[in-house]
Amino acid sequence: MEYLEKFKGKNDWLFGYLTLADFLLVEVSYYVENIYPEIYKGLKFLQSHRATFLSIPEIKQYYDQESGIKGPFLPPTMAIIKF
Repeated sequence: MEYLEKFKGKNDWLFGYLTLADFLLVEVSYYVENIYPEIYKGLKFLQSHRATFLSIPEIKQYYDQESGIKGPFLPPTMAIIKF
């Protein structure tokens, strides 16, 4: 994560403009939050990236729809696996 944070720098997006990599990083943030909630609390980089992503009007509109997929991203059995 430190490498990604350094790579992104002060840009809103990993490559300076919104790409698939940003969508994937937001999805990774949900995985980390669900599997390692305590670690996620310390990853301000992931939290701010997700907040920026979710503030995009089209993304916000999608998540506000009843049909917008909000998760869970992992099968319920993942909750019992210790990494």
